[in-house]
Amino acid sequence: MKLFLKLPVAAFLVLSAIASHSSTITNTTATLVASVNPGGVVTTAWFEWGVGSRFDQTTTSASLGAGISPVAVNATITGLTQGAVYRSRVVSSNGVTGVRRGVENAIASPAIALDGANPLTNNWGVAYTEPGATVMGFPVALAGGRIHALALKADGRVSGWGGNTAGQINTPANATNLVGIACGQHHNIAMRANGSVVAWGENAFNQTNVPAIATNVVAVTAGESHCLALRSNGTVVAWGDNSSAQTNVPATLSNVIAVAAGQRHSLALRSDGTVVAWGYNGFGQTNVPSAATNILALAGGSGHTLALRSDRTVLVWGLNSYFQTNIPSTVTNVIAIAAGFYHNLALRADGTVVAWGAGTNNTGATPHFGQSVVPANATNVVAIAAGYYHSLAMRADGTVIVWGAGTTDTGSFPNYGQSIVPGGLNALTLPLLTSGAVNVFLPGVQALNYTVTNAFGGVVNGISRSVVVTSPPPPPLIHSATSLPGGAFHFNFSNATPINFTVLAATNVALPTSNWTVLGSATVITPGVYQFTDAQATNFPQRFYRVRSP
Repeated sequence: MKLFLKLPVAAFLVLSAIASHSSTITNTTATLVASVNPGGVVTTAWFEWGVGSRFDQTTTSASLGAGISPVAVNATITGLTQGAVYRSRVVSSNGVTGVRRGVENAIASPAIALDGANPLTNNWGVAYTEPGATVMGFPVALAGGRIHALALKADGRVSGWGGNTAGQINTPANATNLVGIACGQHHNIAMRANGSVVAWGENAFNQTNVPAIATNVVAVTAGESHCLALRSNGTVVAWGDNSSAQTNVPATLSNVIAVAAGQRHSLALRSDGTVVAWGYNGFGQTNVPSAATNILALAGGSGHTLALRSDRTVLVWGLNSYFQTNIPSTVTNVIAIAAGFYHNLALRADGTVVAWGAGTNNTGATPHFGQSVVPANATNVVAIAAGYYHSLAMRADGTVIVWGAGTTDTGSFPNYGQSIVPGGLNALTLPLLTSGAVNVFLPGVQALNYTVTNAFGGVVNGISRSVVVTSPPPPPLIHSATSLPGGAFHFNFSNATPINFTVLAATNVALPTSNWTVLGSATVITPGVYQFTDAQATNFPQRFYRVRSP
């Protein structure tokens, strides 16, 4: 006898958009939208979010029922700081599959700082000069290569520094509207807001030749000379160096929410918190341990793999040549991880960073360049990244800190200036839209409004400047008039408010102003005192003069 049981379909996240969910941000409020399919099981869903990598806040859980079609999940979060960077992810839970998470989504809204005074006083009749405004925002992401580093700015552009041996810091002109970045050894990969991918730098293994199938991408990563792209349908595309089968994506790999790469191995995190690894396994770096469950994040080094669990503990396996798999006792309450070539970083919930492996001192010899010596100013950190022999962190105030190799730029290994942070990472190049106009002949308060939008769906509006146009000056007072030799006529006049005046003339004072002849501008003798000479005055039997501004 055969017994057939009809089991409920496991709940799964439906990645129907460019990311597992989308967000729109207006000023200090963000609206999060996602889609979750209950799969025939009673399911609830919510969002986890926070500053940088913290994910320490949650929205109210919503009941999705037990249907088999995607259900919209919406939430509004408030109290955001303009210019700061947040991240969110959708989470579902049911009695069959437990907790599952979606792809992380960046929330980055720019900030506008008005230049000049506000309110600003403008004299009546004087042309208004707009002081402008500065658009700012904290870096959205950091990444490190062998001898270079990248920062993704909140305007969707990349700033690179350090070694440029393969053009890796020469960002191409089409690298705009970017929402994610990663560094390989000497190459970079980035994804745009529309899900397309751009890559540049070293191309010895065709790692910058993006395949046509890499569309609807929601996350990217890079190994030494290969690339991985996660698509919105939960599948992975890989290309570049395949000497260790690191681009041979397992045929059954699906429901992926994050990807990572080591030197020659590749990693995928599935929505159920399990890990899939492939590629070079000479040090056991693709032998995923049984304890690797409920994983939130992955990172890969030269020959080791790092994983962060939902209980905020860390697992490391693989090569231990520099004790990189010996987890320090201080690695607790971890919210983010990063792996360099032979070292690791862990960001704790209190904003401190723990580093271990190579570089616990700086001998000046490979691989010990101080990359595991966390500087004292690395406090209140919200994001981390690691290069081969240097480490990167961003503080909650948007300050980027880098340490390890490259604190100087000698033009030779290892010092290419990759640890010298450039200025201007918070300055954004975004079009500033101004609505309203200033009528300089209309006394009173007038308003100008400013709006700016970035690639992350962030909109800042409602920023306004009050322009106070003063009352018009009293009529000019003529205090001397003289006939000069040769028939010219000369007169002086004064005005309480120093502005520019134009002189007009007519032979009939009753003519409308439009019929008067414009003679030219009056000359400023001293502030508020003007002079004009009419060289043709005696050519007319009589002539009347008037002045106007402008």
